[in-house]
Amino acid sequence: MKKFIKNSVILFGIVMLLVVSLVLITHFVTRQFFDYTIDQNKNILVVGNSHLEYAIDDDIIPQAFNIAQSGSGYFYSYLKVREIANRNKQIDTVVLGYSYEDFSEYRVNWFAGEDKIKFKMRDHFFLFTSNDYWELLKSNPRSVITNTPQVIVHSLKVLYKGYPYLGGHVHSDRSKLEESLKRYDPNYYINTTAKPPKYQDTYLLKIYDYCNRNNIKLILLNSPIHPKMDEDLQTNKELYCDFASQNMPEATLINYSNYFQDETYFSDISHLNDNGAQIFSTHLKQVGFYSGTAECLK
Repeated sequence: MKKFIKNSVILFGIVMLLVVSLVLITHFVTRQFFDYTIDQNKNILVVGNSHLEYAIDDDIIPQAFNIAQSGSGYFYSYLKVREIANRNKQIDTVVLGYSYEDFSEYRVNWFAGEDKIKFKMRDHFFLFTSNDYWELLKSNPRSVITNTPQVIVHSLKVLYKGYPYLGGHVHSDRSKLEESLKRYDPNYYINTTAKPPKYQDTYLLKIYDYCNRNNIKLILLNSPIHPKMDEDLQTNKELYCDFASQNMPEATLINYSNYFQDETYFSDISHLNDNGAQIFSTHLKQVGFYSGTAECLK
């Protein structure tokens, strides 16, 4: 029995050593050989979650490179800004999704939630430093440890597929507005704590600091949402405005949340369909990212 236990411990140790070695090797290989290059004519990096993923068509705005992705908290946007801008020196502007919804309390789970760790860590792992991994590990040790082995395969997939694995504009022809209005509960999105969600504020400020240190203009963009949602989330607006003005005074805050009053431009209550994205992107192309309304309640 003792021999069996001893052999089992040795075997477990060998397996763990092999897994750790493969994680480190694939991380190193992907990080070193991933093609970070973007077109030299693209000086605007667009990052954020599904709001900008659906709203900004970078085929219409040739100087923009959209790498926003659904379900991405500011932690993953920070990794993208830090690693991609550092390797593409023509980037002088970062457009970051910044919405009333980003101050919803449930956004805490976009960093530490098990589902987010499972599906986000694996594709972005090659962008991690040891400190990034440690911070995520502290937030949810069990989930990070159990999901780490999957990065071995996914890192190689990302290396092969490139940027499409990390985000990009989505042409949406779906029509789920009626369904989403029926399921919509404004209380889910309203912040009742009068403070930003944990982790979101930390990595939002890291993005701001990185841009300031590297002379990159940061634009905080609130993209169009359905009029019903825009009305309900005015509750979050004061926090949204105050956090930007008090903590990111050098950033440009642009609010387009009420840009469309006609609901035919939405695929659901918070995302534009392809027609809406084309109109909105054409507007941004014409006026530039520096124009728009930035009024805030005090």
